[in-house]
Amino acid sequence: MRCLRPCEEPVTITFGNGGTGQAAAVGEVLLHTPTNEFLLTEVLYIPEASENLISVRHATRNGLDFKFSRNRCEIGCKGRTQAMAPCTGDAINYLSGWCEVHHETAQAATKTNPEAKLKTTTKTKMKTTNETPELWHQRFGHLGYDNLARLTTMVEGINVTADEFRGVGNSGAICEPCALGKQHRQPFKASEPAATQPLELVHTDVCGPMPITSLGGNNYFVTLLDDYSKLSAVLPLPHKSAVATAVKEVLNQLETQSGYGTKRLRCDNGTEYVNAQLKGFCHGKGIKLETTVRYTPEQNGAAERLNRTLMDKVRPMLADSGLPKSMWAEAVTTDNYVRNR
Repeated sequence: MRCLRPCEEPVTITFGNGGTGQAAAVGEVLLHTPTNEFLLTEVLYIPEASENLISVRHATRNGLDFKFSRNRCEIGCKGRTQAMAPCTGDAINYLSGWCEVHHETAQAATKTNPEAKLKTTTKTKMKTTNETPELWHQRFGHLGYDNLARLTTMVEGINVTADEFRGVGNSGAICEPCALGKQHRQPFKASEPAATQPLELVHTDVCGPMPITSLGGNNYFVTLLDDYSKLSAVLPLPHKSAVATAVKEVLNQLETQSGYGTKRLRCDNGTEYVNAQLKGFCHGKGIKLETTVRYTPEQNGAAERLNRTLMDKVRPMLADSGLPKSMWAEAVTTDNYVRNR
């Protein structure tokens, strides 16, 4: 606050919650916004106030115009719109900005200079400059309070102590934006092997589309993994609609070569698996088709892990050999051959 001077007569302000505050001084504040700046005159400094407020009543008396709509307020002067302040869920219009002060920030503006470029917000609540642990939590992108406590020894300008940060962190207070943005699913417990013989449980999954079409015109590949023996099969495919045919071909071959019958086939809920063709095949052979819950790949983690294992070897194989990326299909079948051995 600049040009600070004592009030000529006592001034008492009544806040929205019924509390009151006594003006300790009056002066000017240069208010900066992202696109403008203007001077507030006759600003009262009220130590009891916890927020920066601009009085609509006094602003309109000094030539400002306010137009309220459902989600914002437009502030104008002499017919020109100078600023806009959005309205939040608490029915208060907020104006982002900062005040250039020499002492402490003004808390309530009683008069505004109508000749200056203005960007005020009616009955508007400015963001407080009082430093709190919660404010620094927001400034650092909702960084944890333990890490904020560490920052106090690493950077300058944080006027909150490490103990204050830890106190908020240990209090169990919940930050709703953090709860919404950082929530995650608990990890799945490791499952015990369920299969006791070959083909008792077969995992399958599709990988793709790949960034580049292979030399053979393929964009996907399907994998099948026997849960008991860990034997895997890989078939490159031009499109997803070929998955059902490929799965039937592999299962028939494995059953004939091993002498065992397939009992369970586990896959996701994609239409490449959940279709009349594959359902009819499983029904005819007495195979139980097990589908995972939507958005829960953990339930078929063996197949997901196999795809990643194969691709983690395909990339360095192509890079080392100098072959083009379009030979990924040949590389993935080669890698599967090596893995089985």
